[in-house]
Amino acid sequence: EFSYRAIAIYALDGEPIGYSEKFVKLIPNSVEALNRHPNWLFEVFQHRAPFGFIPSRLTEFGLGMMAGFAAFYKPRQFDRILFSPYAGYIGFGIWLASQTLLYVGLWGWIFADCAISFGLIIWLLNFARFCQKKSGRLFQVIATLGIWSYYIYLTHHPFARLFPQVRNLLLADRSSGLVRLLLFSALFALTLVCIGVTSWLLAKFDRSQYPEIIMSAIVGGFQKIVWMGQLAKLYGLWILVSLLLICSVGSFTKFAPTQFEMSKKIENLKKQQHRISGQIDDLLHLRSGKREH
Repeated sequence: EFSYRAIAIYALDGEPIGYSEKFVKLIPNSVEALNRHPNWLFEVFQHRAPFGFIPSRLTEFGLGMMAGFAAFYKPRQFDRILFSPYAGYIGFGIWLASQTLLYVGLWGWIFADCAISFGLIIWLLNFARFCQKKSGRLFQVIATLGIWSYYIYLTHHPFARLFPQVRNLLLADRSSGLVRLLLFSALFALTLVCIGVTSWLLAKFDRSQYPEIIMSAIVGGFQKIVWMGQLAKLYGLWILVSLLLICSVGSFTKFAPTQFEMSKKIENLKKQQHRISGQIDDLLHLRSGKREH
């Protein structure tokens, strides 16, 4: 992840997500992106764009999977460490202190997002636990938002990008404050409606049987490819042994003095051919049995 981020920052004029979403925006920026390439050359990869791809989040995904395993296999120890009396304060301190990486130089940008998100996750989890203990209703609201946050995250970006462009286009020649307020309110409401509808549709799809059907088809396709590869490999070996057998018979007829040795080789090749034919039959029977099942 850090190698990918370094390449994105130094070679593609990238800037981390935390740079534009920093907590303390009142502090003036002391570091700027390189901006050495024209926009038309790296338009897709410049600025924040490289940090939206999965290589920039490998550490977060890895730590999340480790936490999942720990919570499953060692729930008590995991709970005691993550929700210790000082864990929330430590997470808040890491989150706040990591903001300084955005100001120390381009090298700090390489680690900024990872460190900020690490501290943020710890203190937010502890805040959720606090809400669960102190206020059940508030926790239910937060839990509901947590369930829907994944769908909102996957669907909000097109609308959040599209409607501001529409607003700027419609307000190009208008300066009336009332018109701006009405248009902003209408587009904001339309954005919420679109995000809500698409999130609901995505949630319905996610909870339906179709994802399982799609994954089964993909896994079945991979299994079929593997099976066909094994069958082709066995047929290839069978053909190779057959060719060697034919060559051996030809050599036997040509070199009569080595009759005993060649006959022994021919016998071994026949045994190998018979064994491969048996493996092919077993594979075909296994495949037909799986299909009937």
